[in-house]
Amino acid sequence: MSEEREDLRPRSVSQALMQYRDLREYLDCYFSVREPLPADVRRRMEVLATWMSAETMAQNLAASLRALWCAVQSGEMSDSDVCDVLWLLAEQAEAVADVAFATEELHGRLHHDDLILAKRKRSASRSGKTAA
Repeated sequence: MSEEREDLRPRSVSQALMQYRDLREYLDCYFSVREPLPADVRRRMEVLATWMSAETMAQNLAASLRALWCAVQSGEMSDSDVCDVLWLLAEQAEAVADVAFATEELHGRLHHDDLILAKRKRSASRSGKTAA
């Protein structure tokens, strides 16, 4: 029987940040820092950490700012249009900061989980040697 794998990738940055916040709240409420993450939670964290890219978002934001500057310099945009675009770019900059923080925290939690799993593996191998 073939098992269909659920596509865990978010469809947008806002969805990714909502998933991150849900995971963070779940972990803060239910898991000890001494226990390894459940496999499904770890997989979701890995997908989010890989999918979110603050660097790409920042590059896109910089390109948008350059395009805005060119449009203003050439007189292609009215003042009200410039204000609207600046507002949207400020929102995008805030999202970049949120993604950078979320990605850093996800990688940190995954690294911590790797350390817990390695420690358990070492303990299990020591137990096996002493039992033999």
